[in-house]
Amino acid sequence: MLNVFTNRQHAGSLGRKNAQACFTYGNEIDDSRIISMSMPPTPNGEFKINSEYFIHPAFAMNLPEGRLREGIERMFRKTVPAMDDMTLLEIVGRSQIGRIRAAPSMEELDRVPEISLDSVLKATDSENLFNELIERYARYSGVAGSQPKILAKDKNPVSPT
Repeated sequence: MLNVFTNRQHAGSLGRKNAQACFTYGNEIDDSRIISMSMPPTPNGEFKINSEYFIHPAFAMNLPEGRLREGIERMFRKTVPAMDDMTLLEIVGRSQIGRIRAAPSMEELDRVPEISLDSVLKATDSENLFNELIERYARYSGVAGSQPKILAKDKNPVSPT
């Protein structure tokens, strides 16, 4: 079961129920915590997705694709024999771009390793650099798109002046 957060506030829980993805809004839901206009809260708070391996587009829109997804699947191949979108969200959901993130707890949202942007920019072995970055940061990269990319947290962010 994953907790889902909108703008760092608990919105509800996402899990599997009878082989279907099922999202349940929390007890104290307000308009700022609604996941999507296409996922309005129901009287019992549940929003079922009527497909065995499908998750709602609001959760799937930032799931990794292409080389990044392949890297994650390779990384977890021995522990996760069948990688569907729900399993992928369990891995990368805490570090998705946007207002919706999914993690076991609020504390998990910030558990992302840091890297020095300077070290990346000064790297001389550019052929292996991206492969090394994929190995280290793929599981923290909830980002979609056809161009290969990863998400990483800069150790020394520059503050705007």
